[in-house]
Amino acid sequence: MNSRIRLFFISLLAFALLGAACSKTPAQKDSATASQTAARSTIVFMTDFGTANDAVAICRAVIVGIAPDARLMDITHQVTPFQIEEASRFLAGVTPYYPAGTVFLVVVDPGVGTSRKAVAVKSKKGQYFVLPDNGIISPVIDRDGLDSAREITNPNWMIQAAVSSTFHGRDIFSPAAAHLAAGTSSGLRFRSSFASLRSPPPPPKKASTATSSASTIPTARSSPTFPATNSRNSATTSATRSRCKSIKNQ
Repeated sequence: MNSRIRLFFISLLAFALLGAACSKTPAQKDSATASQTAARSTIVFMTDFGTANDAVAICRAVIVGIAPDARLMDITHQVTPFQIEEASRFLAGVTPYYPAGTVFLVVVDPGVGTSRKAVAVKSKKGQYFVLPDNGIISPVIDRDGLDSAREITNPNWMIQAAVSSTFHGRDIFSPAAAHLAAGTSSGLRFRSSFASLRSPPPPPKKASTATSSASTIPTARSSPTFPATNSRNSATTSATRSRCKSIKNQ
């Protein structure tokens, strides 16, 4: 009798342990999936839009509509307008402090509305970059290496409305970054190389103290200079001669 009771409890304990193991396995899988999603749920945003308008807020709203759980962080929105070299320097300085899976969204885009490409780039560090193909990414790729890249052309990755020719930050770059952060990038196949990634332009020359509109006015170095005393003496001599002539004529 005792042996039967003991066998019953051992069997019950075995079933309980098996049930716990089965219920734990999906949780572990969900935990691993959640951790992978969390590693790609940070979007780091930089623009030259400034903060005295609604452009940044509109882009953020687009992102939240697609990836509501994404964490949004900023580098700056005060990049000097259209200064690609400045933006590339800020981006290269910040990226080492973020982990793999971070999505960097950069909109400094003097070529908006032209044939320049909108691209998504993945570095060998495992970070993602959504930005115009104008050289901003080049310093990062030179340092971290290019894993893969592709042009953003799929309408499903853009805003679900008519795409503006002047606000690609809202209509193309923000939606694409949000899809990457949300983990819905299964349809985005990255190529192993992307030859059109451009190098940044050379840094702008140091600005002159003169404005461009005044650059044609001769400076003190190019104009002849005369002592002030000589000018006064010359003026006095001319005046004296004029008076003498007038007296003689009288």
